[in-house]
Amino acid sequence: MMSLSRLCLLSALIFNLLVFDSCKKDSPSDIQKEQFIKLFGGPYTNEAIDLIEDSGSFVLIGNQYDKDDISSILVVKTDDFGNRVWEKELSYQGFSTVASQLIKLEKQEGYAIIGTAETDEGTYYSDMILYILDLNGEIKIEKIYNIANYESGKCLMEFDSGELMLTATSDSTSSSNASQKLFFKVTATGEITPPTILKSATDVDFTGISYTENSDFIYITGKSDSKPQINILENNFTFWAAMDFDPQVSFNCITQDTDGNMYVCGTSNSGANGKKDIFVAKLTFDLSAMNITWQKELGFADDDLGTNISISQTNHLIITGSTQDVQLSTYDVYIAELDLDGNILQSTSFGGSRNELGIKSVIDATGKTITLGTTSFNSSSLISLMKLNWE
Repeated sequence: MMSLSRLCLLSALIFNLLVFDSCKKDSPSDIQKEQFIKLFGGPYTNEAIDLIEDSGSFVLIGNQYDKDDISSILVVKTDDFGNRVWEKELSYQGFSTVASQLIKLEKQEGYAIIGTAETDEGTYYSDMILYILDLNGEIKIEKIYNIANYESGKCLMEFDSGELMLTATSDSTSSSNASQKLFFKVTATGEITPPTILKSATDVDFTGISYTENSDFIYITGKSDSKPQINILENNFTFWAAMDFDPQVSFNCITQDTDGNMYVCGTSNSGANGKKDIFVAKLTFDLSAMNITWQKELGFADDDLGTNISISQTNHLIITGSTQDVQLSTYDVYIAELDLDGNILQSTSFGGSRNELGIKSVIDATGKTITLGTTSFNSSSLISLMKLNWE
């Protein structure tokens, strides 16, 4: 757990941010080179969703709720000290709108966000939404997709051609309560290009997507019928298979190394003493089966939640999640660094007396870890961007 000195530092930093305006741009100082905590969001509930590093800057997205529980997407770009460069609020025609994933576009300048908007254009009231923003946060494309029923946009990726692949789930109107998995391509301007893949499923969800230029396959983590699952598509957009895993485990994120090995992060429901643990595993795919090379369970005595996994410039795994304090029953941010064989190189947790949820970590140009989280304060919460010298 976090040392007392670090806990005092974190508490003092959060207090200062709340009192002296966390979104105000600071003059960079020596201490900010090593650590900072910045808070973003409105006066009510805010939840952190995704974070990317972009040439020394950081771009984050979150869902921001007003007093009537109507949501909008908050997009913030910061400099390397966490100071806000610009901030945008996205909402489709005033309807409740939420984000699921953010990516940096490589074939055109800007960012893409996939999410869900409550609309009156679909059979039910929810459709997938795609935003493409320029580097200054201005909307280039706002596109609603009504393909089946009650879509929820989940994951997206960019092909080498500049086309985007979008994934979504859709509820059915049938009595069987079946759902559908949706995979489809769109052009750089957001227009759907054939083929569109629809696969029936039950209790379906997607949580992560991974594709590299040297890979023949696209891997998408999620669940179906309450079982963790990896959906496999060929890069020519042909559906290959969906492979199930132990239902005691959930997959929340997937990444690949340069050799095409996969690494997943999630939560195990069968940890020690009946508690949840952070689950990490290395997977390989040989065209007939998905093989687990190794798996680890990380955490402490109480419940631990795995949220994200990424590979650093030093070819190490960076795990982000949350760990529950045994005495306070609140969550702290958890970060761990592992080598590619699953050996823990270092780990830490940090937080105050309220819930601090770790969502995702990226590595900046100096090799330091920047972590996105959600910080709770009484009946509200804020999106936090943290650089702490934990290494």
